[in-house]
Amino acid sequence: MPPTPDSGSFVDFVKKRIASMNPPPRFVETASDYQYDEDRTCPCVNVHITFDDTAALTPTGRQALKLQVTSRYCRHPVQKNLGFGVAYSHRGKTTDESMEGAARSFIEAISAPQLGSNSP
Repeated sequence: MPPTPDSGSFVDFVKKRIASMNPPPRFVETASDYQYDEDRTCPCVNVHITFDDTAALTPTGRQALKLQVTSRYCRHPVQKNLGFGVAYSHRGKTTDESMEGAARSFIEAISAPQLGSNSP
């Protein structure tokens, strides 16, 4: 993970990473919210994003579906050149407004091990 001099640069890095993983024209972003967060032991970016997936592969063939993702991307608390992400998603014909509670519970349960700087 490259160094980022400030919180805005870290948020920009996460935005670019998400865009590279969900490229147009297949994925069309319809809503997003990126929030920098230092409430845990390391800097993180909390993301809520919705896409129109224009070519989702389903048992009945390709079709357009909504893709909602709630995620957290963090810099490792000790090994600053490492990062990790955790995501919870829903894909369907419509968005799932009740997904947020399950996503938050899942993401909050994830923690990074406190590896020393000499650990592999």
